[in-house]
Amino acid sequence: MYKNTAKNINSGLINDISLPICDYANLQINKNQSNIEKLKADIENKLKYNNDYYSLISYDGHCMAISIKHDKNNYIYKFFDPNRGIKKYDNENDFLENLKHLLSYHSDKPIPNHIDEFKFRVLSMDSFLLKH
Repeated sequence: MYKNTAKNINSGLINDISLPICDYANLQINKNQSNIEKLKADIENKLKYNNDYYSLISYDGHCMAISIKHDKNNYIYKFFDPNRGIKKYDNENDFLENLKHLLSYHSDKPIPNHIDEFKFRVLSMDSFLLKH
């Protein structure tokens, strides 16, 4: 179930804490459209190296966020939709299996049957930059 939140969506999505959040240097923009399989591969690649993962997802004129943080020996997976709140997962399989539903749930448009046709834009940053 979604948990309502008033947390700042920009929290943790900056590369340089000495600059404002909206400064261009704080964002690494992927201008190409992505799909769910590419997003899953990018997430899995980051997690292989025990990195945290943060991204903003833009689809159908709507922005959502993903936060995956390493906590002790586990990861905490969160998906944020400003209209619905936060959905939290404790394991990677459940999170990745539900991505298509989470990304499309806000929209009144049907999602394409073919997963490769489900395109969106990803704005992400590398978490290792926060640690230095």
